[in-house]
Amino acid sequence: MAEGIKATRKHATWDQVRDIHRDRWVLIEATRAHSIDGRRIVEEVSVVRVADQSQSLLEEYLRLHRSDPARELYVYHTGRPTLDIGETRWAGIRATG
Repeated sequence: MAEGIKATRKHATWDQVRDIHRDRWVLIEATRAHSIDGRRIVEEVSVVRVADQSQSLLEEYLRLHRSDPARELYVYHTGRPTLDIGETRWAGIRATG
């Protein structure tokens, strides 16, 4: 798959994504997730984009997050066996740009 190519929006588990996109960076959106003890447990994701390097995916993440902050997006490398996602609690005032 070419650098930065858009992936299909099929819902999959993290293990399935790892099998399909071995040793790649992926921009994923959690489609089914819940929280336990300050951790996000992601049961199902959609792959938004796949790349060999993380930089283009981080830029895409920022663009998508700015346009729709409610989307639960993550950039991960498929070499990681699990999605280890801690919840961040925002305190104070956020600046809007």
